[in-house]
Amino acid sequence: MANNTEPRKMGKKGNGLPMARRDGAGRCWKLVCLQGLWGLVIAAACNGAPEEPVQEVNAPSDFMVTSTPFDPLHAPREGSAPPEVVVEIDLENRYDFDLLPRRVNGALVRFNGDHKDNGEEPLKLPPGKVRFVLTNTGTISHNFRLMGRTPEGVTFDVTTPAVDRFMGAGVMWEMEARLWEGEYLMICNVTNHDARGMSRPLIVTREASYPAPPLR
Repeated sequence: MANNTEPRKMGKKGNGLPMARRDGAGRCWKLVCLQGLWGLVIAAACNGAPEEPVQEVNAPSDFMVTSTPFDPLHAPREGSAPPEVVVEIDLENRYDFDLLPRRVNGALVRFNGDHKDNGEEPLKLPPGKVRFVLTNTGTISHNFRLMGRTPEGVTFDVTTPAVDRFMGAGVMWEMEARLWEGEYLMICNVTNHDARGMSRPLIVTREASYPAPPLR
């Protein structure tokens, strides 16, 4: 599955977004990145006006999902098997870009909150049907991508709410998937968010053990 990007637009003079600068004989324009909230990337567009878009803080409303708060441990929907694992994850960018598990089956789990060593702090879950409850505790739009490989070698790759849909600040979202033992990667799939800290390994192993989820 191709990487997803949020709809983007160019900045204008004086708004804190990148401005074009002419170099040499005027054949090439370079976009100069201003470090700040947007974490924008240096880009270049030659032979004319700048064309490379830059990331918006939030996707347009047509690309956003909405929800009302819900109980992560709610009973399964009619006709559905109950989850064996319920994991609550915060999508964060206020102080540091991060993907932070908070609870598994209602029990608190603790991570150090420093995204620089997320690769050394994987989330460990037992195999089975897993309910991911995602909350955007940040200030900009995010989504959630889970990648792995089946025991048969088939690629597993799913994004929620969707590759072209995003969660705004405060939105809760839910995804369920049956996971086998193995290694996975969880990221925010918005451009550059994983590189900025919203990435964490997931290891599914029978050695991980939690009390059964207290569904209600």
